This record gives sequence, structure tokens and C-alpha cells, in this order.
Amino acid sequence: MKKLLTVIISLLLLLVIIIATLFGLLNTSYATPVVQWVNQLFGDPRLSFSKAEYNYPLHVRLTQPTIALDNSSLSFQHLDIWFNDAVYDDDQWQIDSMLFDGISVYNTLPHFVEPTNFKIHQLAVHNLSIHHDNIDASHVNFQVKEPHWYHREQWLPYGKMQLSAGEIQWQGEHFDTLLVDMNHQLTDSTINGFSFHWRNGLVTGQAEHYPSGWSLVNVTMNHLALTQNIIDQLRYKWETLPPRVITHINSLDILNSQLEFGTVTLNNADISIENWTLNSLWQTQGMLSLHADNAKWQDMTWIEPDLDVTLVPGKITINDFIADVWQGQLQLKGSVTPKKLHLSQFNVAGIRWYGEHEKDFPTLSLDDLPWSTIQVDQLAINNAQLIQLKQKPFWQLSGFSINGQDLTLRRDKQFGLWQGNINLGANSASIGKLHTSQAIIEMSNDNQVWSLTRAFLPLKHGYFKAQGTWPMTNQDTPWSLHIQADGLPLDPLNQWLSLPIWLSGFADTDASFSGMAGNPTIIKHTLSGSAKTNIYHGVMTMQHDNTTTIQPFGIDDLHITADRGRIAIPQTPIQGTTLDAELSAKFDLVDYQSGHLDMTVTNQDKSTRYDLLHANHEKPPEKSESVN
Repeated sequence: MKKLLTVIISLLLLLVIIIATLFGLLNTSYATPVVQWVNQLFGDPRLSFSKAEYNYPLHVRLTQPTIALDNSSLSFQHLDIWFNDAVYDDDQWQIDSMLFDGISVYNTLPHFVEPTNFKIHQLAVHNLSIHHDNIDASHVNFQVKEPHWYHREQWLPYGKMQLSAGEIQWQGEHFDTLLVDMNHQLTDSTINGFSFHWRNGLVTGQAEHYPSGWSLVNVTMNHLALTQNIIDQLRYKWETLPPRVITHINSLDILNSQLEFGTVTLNNADISIENWTLNSLWQTQGMLSLHADNAKWQDMTWIEPDLDVTLVPGKITINDFIADVWQGQLQLKGSVTPKKLHLSQFNVAGIRWYGEHEKDFPTLSLDDLPWSTIQVDQLAINNAQLIQLKQKPFWQLSGFSINGQDLTLRRDKQFGLWQGNINLGANSASIGKLHTSQAIIEMSNDNQVWSLTRAFLPLKHGYFKAQGTWPMTNQDTPWSLHIQADGLPLDPLNQWLSLPIWLSGFADTDASFSGMAGNPTIIKHTLSGSAKTNIYHGVMTMQHDNTTTIQPFGIDDLHITADRGRIAIPQTPIQGTTLDAELSAKFDLVDYQSGHLDMTVTNQDKSTRYDLLHANHEKPPEKSESVN
């Protein structure tokens, strides 16, 4: 027993002497071979280095270390290792911290297998440069607490990580001053905070990972500048990313940014998105609010637009939209589906529109609207002024107002008043030389029958009144129209009809017509009714044999009858001081070219017939036909 104890003590003394000798050699020029010998004996044979330095008590620096991987190797400038007080425990070297400094990775990202004979509590990499496919990153630093590699294809370890990069380029996109604090895990990873500069803006926020993908949490993008061209480029670039990288937005704020989406440009815009699932538009769920200093769309400038919408699959609810446009204000609320626009409220107040140049006219046609059905519960347009001076006939509406309730304005892609009540009024209105003031028009549709309940247009020397009905759906259904006019000017006829004479003056008329609705042929075949007209203070400008003649005229009791599309005017004298003329007509609307509408003027036993039905002149006639 005494002999065994002596052997044990001797072995312990020898071990102490060996360890002391090794530690002693670590502070000499023999440090490098000693560390290499220890690494080959107890460490990782994949690691090699050119020089080793020891710093008391537990710090070792390796110069130009290289780690051999399956098909490649990684070389660094330095590797610093800080051992734990329990240097070797549980068959593993206990390392408090390991720092790799100065590394460049080209073409292929390395794949690691977690070492079995090292327990690393903190891993750090400084001055990393990556040049791989479309990614270039410089001045990359990261550190990971309790790093783990779970499979061979993994190059970034799992663990609590802080990462920074001076610059990252990806397919031409630059991300500067990147900072990330995250808990990188096999499942349920979280990014506690990130920030970077991109497209002249600053992006900050947090993110959480779920089985379906990443969710953005409290993300803010400030001072971005994105045009439609850039967005198209990004969409093309994003197609190369793994599918469904980001699938949900918990909260995203885009602030003070210049944005362009299609034909819409937003200046100094603020956009807030909440609880948004990233799917196709009509499968998306979430909330969005928007404000901008101004927006441009269809050559129109919208001042301080505010938008608040809620999305559920198949439907977009417009909680509120308000903007200043054309010196007035527009406000609306409602909902949108792929086939239907339903506005609960549509208000316009005080707009001023002057159409003088091509740029003043929106290029979007109403027929281009995608919705087959358009409904408006409450419509109010107040104190509007609209002036069109681009082409004749010029027209204007001043003090214009529209009020409507429960309106269906488009059905099966056809515009019209399909349902509801609507009232129109104007303090002043004109088209060409036809002027009216304090005009009122009231119409409605009930059970698919459109009714012109009241149309009253005061004129300078009289008035115009009309009432009528028109079926909107069923063919072979009767319609009717009744017109009364006093002091109706004739001048507009020269703009609207191609007549071989030029007319001015006034007319009184009382007309009632009816027929069956349907296609144009049915309407022409069934038009019936009559009109009684008197014309006074008339002036007729005629041209014959290169001679222009101006004749005052009047007509008493001009009778126009329609019987199933056959129009007739009996020979009716046209009265004038020096005028001997008469008007007559007989033609069928179905084949009006075979009929006639003539005015015959007799002067000194010579008659001139003016064919009013077949003439194709917009000015006083340049030729005429004489009959005996």
C-alpha cells in the first residue's frame, strides 16, 4: 500500500511537472509547436495555423488559421480563443469565446458540422467579406451565444445573434449600415431589432418566424423613394427568393416617402399597414391607411388625400377617403369586390374644372372601369363648376348639384339609372348658344322603369319642360316622352344637325311621343305621336347660285305626326315679308333615305328646293336644286 501510494504521488508530480513545463513553454518561442501538438492530440485535426501566442491566463491567439471542410477550406487572419476556468470538462474543451478575424468567402458559402470535442459558449466573426452569387457583403461582424449546427447544409449557426454589416449588395440593391439582433432558432426565430439604409430611406423594426414564414412586427420605412420602374425590378428580383419568405405584416409604417404605383404618384406619403396577410389582392386580409401631401393620377392632382381601408378575402372596405381635387373636396365610403363597387356615401363639394387642353381631360374612360355593377346609397355633388372649352360645342355648368339615393348606376357593364332617385340642378348652364338658369331635372327608376319625373329648364325668353318613361330591361315594353317648350332657341340646331340652311329664332312646341323599347329597329317601327310647333322671330340664311340670302320668317301651327315610325309634315307655309316658301315631309325612320323633308322657296316664279333630310352641310348651303 505504501508502495502504491508512492507511485500515485510520483505520477501526480510528473503530471504537474509536464503541465507546468507546457505552460512554461507557452510563454516562449515554443508556444506554436506546443499548441499544435495539443491540438493534434486533444483538439480538432481540421484546424491548422502558422503561429500561436499565449496570454495569461486562458487566452490563445492563432495566426493564419485554416479550417479544412469537406470540399474546401476557410482561412482567417487570426483566431482568438478564451478558455473557461474549467478548461476541459465532460470530454470537451470549454471555450468561453472564440473570435475569427479577417475572412473572405468566395463563390460557395461554407457548410459546418458542429464540433464534438469543443463546447463554444460564444462565437464571433469580425471583418467578414462574402462574394457569393448575387450577394456582396463587406465589413460583416456577428457574434452568436451558444451556437449550434443541426445539419450539414447549415452555414449560419443557431443561437442568440448580433450581426452588423457596412454594406450588402444583392442583385444591384444596396443595403447600408445593417444591424440585426435576433434569436436564430430551428423553429420560432425572432428578430428583436433590425435596421438598415435602403433606397435613400431608413428601415427599422422587428420580425417573428412561424411555420408559414416571417411576420414583420413594428417595421418602419422612412424617406423611401420608389418608382414603378424600381418596383417592377424588385418584383423580378424577389422571384428568385424562396417562396413565402415574408407572409404576414403585423405592423408596417412607410413615412415621408416618394412612391409610384402604376399611374399613381404619392408625394411625401405616410402609409400604415396592420395585420396584413401577403396573398393575391382578393385573398388578402388586413388594414391600410394612407396620407400624402399630394397624389397624381390621370393627370389629376389630389391634395392631401387620406385613405382608410380594411381588406378581407374577396372584399375591400373603404372606411373613408377624402381629398381636395379641382379646388374642391371629394369624400367617399363603401366597398369594392372584383365585380362590384358599392359606395355608401359619395360627396363632392366646390369643385372647379376647366377643360381647355388635352392634359385637362382624364384619360380613363368610364367603360374601362372593371366593375360590372356600381351602386351609390347617398350621392351629393354641391356647388360645382364645370367648363369645357376644348371643342365645340362649348358647354358649362355653374352652381351644379346632384343629389341621389339608393342608386344603381351600372348593371351588367351598362351605365344608366337602373335604380334609385336622382335630382340635378344648376344655377347656370349652357351648351353652345343654348343657355338656362336655375334648371332642375328629377328622375327615378323603380322596378326597372326609368322615369323623367321633371325636367324644367328656364330659358332667356321662355322655358323647356319634359317628362317621360323608359323601360330599362324588358323589350317590347312601352315608353313615352312629353315635351313643352316656350322660347326655345333654334341656333343649337345648326350645331347638332347637318342642315343646308342656317337657322335662328325661337320656337314654342308641345310634343308627345311613345313607342316600344328594345333594339333600334323596334324603336323606329313603333315610334308614334305628334308635335305642334310655332316658330317666331326666325331668320333663315340660304345660299343659292353663290348668292347668300337672309330671310326673316315664321311658322304657325307646324304639325309633325309619327305613326309606327312614319313621319309626316303636311305642306305648311313659311311666313315672311318677302318670303314665299313651304315645308313638307314624309319618310319612314326604318328607311328614311327614300323619303323627303323639303323646304321649297319661290322667288319671282323660280323655285328652289332645299333637301333637309339628305343634306350633308354644317354651314349654309353651297349648292341647291331648282325645280319648276
